[in-house]
Amino acid sequence: MSEVMVVGGIPEPVGGVTNFIYRVANNNLVSKVIDLYPADNKQRPPLFVGEIVYLNMLSFIIKYFFSKSLIKGVELIHFNFSTPKALLLLTLLPKRNRRFVLMLHHGDLASKIPRFIIERLLRKFNTIYFLSEAQKKFYLKCGVDKGKLLKKTSYLPLKEESVSNVDRDVIEKVKLIKSRGRYCVISGYCSDIYNHHWVVNLFNTIEKERELIIFLYGDLNNDYFSLIKKRIDNNPRISLFLNRTSNSFNYALASAEIYLRPNSQDSFGIAVADAISFGVSVLASSVCERYPGTYIFKPDSFESFLEAYSLLIGNYSVLSVSTAESDNFVFHYD
Repeated sequence: MSEVMVVGGIPEPVGGVTNFIYRVANNNLVSKVIDLYPADNKQRPPLFVGEIVYLNMLSFIIKYFFSKSLIKGVELIHFNFSTPKALLLLTLLPKRNRRFVLMLHHGDLASKIPRFIIERLLRKFNTIYFLSEAQKKFYLKCGVDKGKLLKKTSYLPLKEESVSNVDRDVIEKVKLIKSRGRYCVISGYCSDIYNHHWVVNLFNTIEKERELIIFLYGDLNNDYFSLIKKRIDNNPRISLFLNRTSNSFNYALASAEIYLRPNSQDSFGIAVADAISFGVSVLASSVCERYPGTYIFKPDSFESFLEAYSLLIGNYSVLSVSTAESDNFVFHYD
């Protein structure tokens, strides 16, 4: 196995993209991590024996050019981001006899960047990992040769104990809710593509037996967060946590009855696979391939979600379920 350097970020910020690199490092699949989002509260993977270098994008470009030690011994550089916007980083980077690999995580890769610029930047990569058929179609439309495309997932099972170093208020809240009965969990960035409002509407109108815990990440200064906050303020059965660590989220997830992911856009969903591994029932949209054992539905409307949820808690045997092989979902370098 050649020396691999991954460029992106580890938590914080927390989310699927950074959580993926965290697990890649914790499984020691790479020798070096370039974290382009320096912060004081970073979570170093406890089992990682390699090096983490914290640089902003400009510093990375400069050191790439002038510091031989940065890429010494590295044969493969894996660029791991969310959207095509991050590809602009590649504008000034020569390959220097290294193999370039790309993985983007967003379910919709449409971009305001002119198509000819994206096409030119994509030519720099020897291999491009796609997470969904929608991503594959995007790359093909951008002129990427089929031979460069390789299907992957962004999943690696948790290695260390997922309930260590959990925020105290999360522990107390989960224990309180468990003492009262059952609960569901939703998570993700504060964006309407996650359809969090569908779940909130469900718990405000129909679901009266269970409680709901919401974990939201990212920039919360938007109208969608204001909408969600307004709709949950008067419901004592809904708890909200903002920008918490993966361990805190997994602590709540592990004891849930149901994890809900009704996204209208998605590429995989690490939390879906984690929930299944915890023995939690999962209802997720069919917009991308889901981890085996996931109950799936077509997210056409709130009514379609409501019908699927009613079946899940009443007659789940008639729901569609993902039957893919779990071994095919574990990420590895070729």
